[in-house]
Amino acid sequence: VDAVLDAGGRSAAPRAALATLAAGKALVAVAHRPAADLVDPGRSGLVLARMDPIQLAGRVGELLSARHDLRLLGAAGRQRWGREHSPQVRAARLAELYDRVRR
Repeated sequence: VDAVLDAGGRSAAPRAALATLAAGKALVAVAHRPAADLVDPGRSGLVLARMDPIQLAGRVGELLSARHDLRLLGAAGRQRWGREHSPQVRAARLAELYDRVRR
């Protein structure tokens, strides 16, 4: 698997998209869906304007013809996940929240 399409529902926690980033795979998401907020377009994946089969086929074709770019997109997504969504980062945010509430 080189890339994952998250056409996503409306879940506030796009777990499949987060797992894609954590695995270092390029993420293709649809605009106005929660997973799109996780993508830095052109850097860690792609965001489609809408779920259009023709647009999707064209973008997937572009990705598959540029495997090196896929690896770069995946690596950038993994770095972003590490900075913003890793268990350590989430635990630190939660601890900070608890500290603020206790004060």
